[in-house]
Amino acid sequence: MSTRNRYFALRHGESEANRDGAIRSDPSTACDAYGLTEVGRGQVRASVSASELGPDALIYSSDFR
Repeated sequence: MSTRNRYFALRHGESEANRDGAIRSDPSTACDAYGLTEVGRGQVRASVSASELGPDALIYSSDFR
């Protein structure tokens, strides 16, 4: 049996916590603070642009900022 679905898993781009050398995985703080840096947002854009995602692609993300 063959499927046409393809799945990709990506880690986030550089975050404020990464830049500061901190690990922030507790949802009580990480959902509201420590978002991506400008570099991190660029990394995400580049990853999506370089991928072979089609027009019907669905992208899911966590609720962490």
